[in-house]
Amino acid sequence: MANINQMQNDFDNAKSIRLTNLTQITSGQLALAGSINGLITSTYTIATVPLNIGVSSVWSISEIVFKFNDVTGLTGTMVASMGNNSATYDNVMPSTTFTGFNALNQQYRYQVSGTSRLLYSSDVLTLNITTPFGGGGSVYFDVYVYGEVI
Repeated sequence: MANINQMQNDFDNAKSIRLTNLTQITSGQLALAGSINGLITSTYTIATVPLNIGVSSVWSISEIVFKFNDVTGLTGTMVASMGNNSATYDNVMPSTTFTGFNALNQQYRYQVSGTSRLLYSSDVLTLNITTPFGGGGSVYFDVYVYGEVI
């Protein structure tokens, strides 16, 4: 049987629901990656799905939140995607233009809907910045990933 205390140690703000047939869903923050440089065209590892979390090691991502933590001299608009399919990294969040996301104390929320990839043990979730922000200062943001362990 899954040890919910261990699962809560693995995931911030985890909540658990036990269903029939010993099925359990844990939801909450799955990952946090800090200080992503928004001025560089690059890929960034957001998280690697851990092995053997409770009775399952499958992540179903429901929401991704981007939050600035340092912004000076920002211009332009970033375009990025996220997934685990190398080269394009777009099977969780397709290529997205971050319109209006351009100042400190702002967040950009992406709601995963329709068809998206489930992530399994050892899968690596990667952010792919294809068009970085412009500007001569510094642009750093954090990425929060929310969803369920199913």
